[in-house]
Amino acid sequence: MLGIKLTLSYDSIRDIVGMANMPLLIFDEYWLALFPREYKSGRIKECEVRIVDLMKEEARIREKINLMSDKKQKAILRINSLTTEAFTEGKKSAKLEIRKSKNAILKANAYFLLANRRLKNIEREIENTNRNLLEETIKICHGLMRESTERINFLEPKITQMREELRNMTEELEENEIRHKMTYNLLHKLIGADVIDRLDKAENTEKKKWFWA
Repeated sequence: MLGIKLTLSYDSIRDIVGMANMPLLIFDEYWLALFPREYKSGRIKECEVRIVDLMKEEARIREKINLMSDKKQKAILRINSLTTEAFTEGKKSAKLEIRKSKNAILKANAYFLLANRRLKNIEREIENTNRNLLEETIKICHGLMRESTERINFLEPKITQMREELRNMTEELEENEIRHKMTYNLLHKLIGADVIDRLDKAENTEKKKWFWA
């Protein structure tokens, strides 16, 4: 986690921002970009894990609802297919099958009731956890913005100064390159390239003598 000074309290965030319903932050592309794992606070990690666990439980319940719905539908179809055998022909095996099918329907209905209650609780838990995640996100983002503003205010004048120095050095470089080319051309015209090379060698020899003196 970044070493950010967090000054806002969660109460002040609730009072100022309000905790309206928000989309799940863990799926928001901007949130994911700003909060890679190494930048997540302990509270963010807890909220994230809790939301994922709740969503997995929700998926399991909905999957089982679909499974129980299929079983209920098959039981209803089974009852309809056995009605004549059971009540017109009086077959005991058909009546037994109908009783089993009715029990399956009752079991499915009971599960639907409990599952719907749990799904509503999960929805509320996800919403509340997401709000906690929003509080922590706002708190950290506010600190990040303040820290970034301080760094921008510190760096901007330095960058401006460096740009000015670079511009001056670039101008000086260009002037020296032009001067070097002009003087070389003049010497080349007056004394030739061979003489210029001998002068350069002589100068280098003198520099070495001075260095080792």
